[in-house]
Amino acid sequence: MEMMGAEGEPDWSVFEGQFELKGATNYRIRNKEGEYYSGEERQAPSGSTFAASVEEKQRVAAHTVPTEKRFHYRYYAAELMWQCAQLLPDNDELTAAALYKGGTFLMKRDPKAADRFYKALVRRCSSLPIGRQAETLHWFPSQTPKP
Repeated sequence: MEMMGAEGEPDWSVFEGQFELKGATNYRIRNKEGEYYSGEERQAPSGSTFAASVEEKQRVAAHTVPTEKRFHYRYYAAELMWQCAQLLPDNDELTAAALYKGGTFLMKRDPKAADRFYKALVRRCSSLPIGRQAETLHWFPSQTPKP
């Protein structure tokens, strides 16, 4: 979060990621009120003081996070680990470490996204203890592999 977290939405690193507020960008830029303001979506009144100017919309578009997923940088880091694993041979300790680490970045918040890492760990590292453990557990083992 310190390196790639957004100060505001969607990560709120200004609050060290402890709070998830919604609505600021929706309300000002998209002219919709989000959960943070009322719990329901509705159009901001035309000519509202909360409506963003064209210039503000352009600034936001130029500096926005590429996705609205909270903790988006975990997905980015996981993708880098996936690419790393693609360059390594099967049944290699480094391959297992890359797949394991990439999956653990996502497994608690988005198990569906982490599933491809688990399946690749089982398929590509079946000769290694961690690959066999993952297959037995049908998920990631609790210990970190040592490359």
